[in-house]
Amino acid sequence: MVHYQGGRYLSGNPELHGLHKVPWTLQGGGFVELWPTGHIRARAELVHGFRSADGFAAYFSIDWVERLGKWTLSGGPRFSLEDTKDMRTRFGVTFEDALNNGFVSPYRPNGGLSGAGLAAAASYQWNDQWAATGYGGYQRLIGDAGKSPIVTHLGSRDEFSLGARLSYSFGVN
Repeated sequence: MVHYQGGRYLSGNPELHGLHKVPWTLQGGGFVELWPTGHIRARAELVHGFRSADGFAAYFSIDWVERLGKWTLSGGPRFSLEDTKDMRTRFGVTFEDALNNGFVSPYRPNGGLSGAGLAAAASYQWNDQWAATGYGGYQRLIGDAGKSPIVTHLGSRDEFSLGARLSYSFGVN
């Protein structure tokens, strides 16, 4: 599996002046998914970015899944953890960054719990091959991620997401 991890860029964000740029990356890894009951899905993912500055991240979710004809509704809590390397890349402020920016102080976060939230999705199965899904979620940055001056002084601890996907399933003979 592959995840896209967005970056942090200065263009369009004057408050980020002087902070180091964090380019987007792809994270590759694997997951384990368990269905302890017919309606409860538990999933754990472990990923690592492809750049040398990237670290490990783990994502955990538990969803209630309800199938209603061609519709599948799901939702539940989300948790994320990041190692120290990943936290320092995304939420750290070097001494040079702090001098160049002037609004934030140096900050060296450690790895640990970085986010907690909720997500929900609705999927419609058009036929055996095609499905459309809409999803949304909320995450609160916590732990060392939530204490970062980038978050507390220049941004927000609250993150919202919305998205849609169209998927095609095929069999291999």
